[in-house]
Amino acid sequence: MLNALAENWYFLRCSIETAFQGEGLRDEELPFRIFAEYQQRFGCQSELDILLAEKEVLTTRAYVKERLRGARRS
Repeated sequence: MLNALAENWYFLRCSIETAFQGEGLRDEELPFRIFAEYQQRFGCQSELDILLAEKEVLTTRAYVKERLRGARRS
């Protein structure tokens, strides 16, 4: 799960920003709003979103390990 969020950081970051800009939300509603926004953004990716997302990948140890393993197979 952590790797998926790291790889899709662009969508998560945008979702967090949008949720915090929303007015009238109670603190306890914020995680649900972020999750709903993330699902929507991730499900409807434009070509621009895909390009921007490629630039905003967070690298974790597991991510680097996975990429190295994939590169060795090629």
